[in-house]
Amino acid sequence: QITSSIRAAEAQQKGASAQLTAATSDTRLAVADAYVGVLRARKAHAVAASNVQTLASLARDTESMFERELVPKNELLAVQVALADAKQNELRASQAAEVALAAYNRRLGAPLDRAVELAETLGAPVEAAGDLPALIEMARSRRTELAALDAQADAYGQMAKAERARLLPHVALSGGYQYLENQFLDDETVGMAGIGVQWSVFDGGQSRKRAAALDRTRRSAEQQRADAASLIELQVRQAYLGLQESRARVGVNAQAAEQAEENLRIARERYGAGLGTQTQLLEAETLRVQALKNRDDATLDAGLAQLRLARAVGAL
Repeated sequence: QITSSIRAAEAQQKGASAQLTAATSDTRLAVADAYVGVLRARKAHAVAASNVQTLASLARDTESMFERELVPKNELLAVQVALADAKQNELRASQAAEVALAAYNRRLGAPLDRAVELAETLGAPVEAAGDLPALIEMARSRRTELAALDAQADAYGQMAKAERARLLPHVALSGGYQYLENQFLDDETVGMAGIGVQWSVFDGGQSRKRAAALDRTRRSAEQQRADAASLIELQVRQAYLGLQESRARVGVNAQAAEQAEENLRIARERYGAGLGTQTQLLEAETLRVQALKNRDDATLDAGLAQLRLARAVGAL
């Protein structure tokens, strides 16, 4: 009974340690997510600011053309409205960047208004690399959630053994020595030795039923462990595919951003030469803004996907 109780306590301590490790990894991933949130918001603000600059330049050119009676007034009004909308979007992006920074500082336990300089690249552990089967096998051996459930099942099994041991014979040996320092005694030293036996032959089935309940709890923990293993495999697969997708998006969106910049340049030249319409020019600017956002999002998503994969395999 004593041995099983000790083993149960050791298993519970092992499970608590594994849960602490898992919670630490979750915290790291949450900080990384907040970190990327700051970068994403700042890049979105930069794109919004560039949109304002482009439309402000276009508004000045259109106003000059209107003063020379080269374009109708509705084209000037249209670009001024677009500029006002861009300024509003820039204000929203600026506020979003401030909120993202406050959320990041909160994750770190720092003052919410603390200014920080963040690197734009995210590093991932080297261990989070390889093909999908190898990553799944790595997750099965390294995810501490599985170790915690194994320890939990072991603890319940040892507790069940301790309950069954209550019905077994209990033998206790005792001994002692006393020095009384009494002048009326011829021998002031007293030694004692004893043996005790306790055997609960019948307890109304209490120990047996408590042990059976603990066994059922142990089997439940084992089933939870099997379900957790399946969920972890799904997480690894999702993170792996997400990483492959984000890496493919980086190249596509980088090329699209370059094409959008060139498209805007051509549209401005055509509009200045009187060969294009203002609608085409504004559409080209809208495409440029969207392409830049997609490029930045793809780059940040790729870095975050690496960290998510590292968390999925237990390497974060």
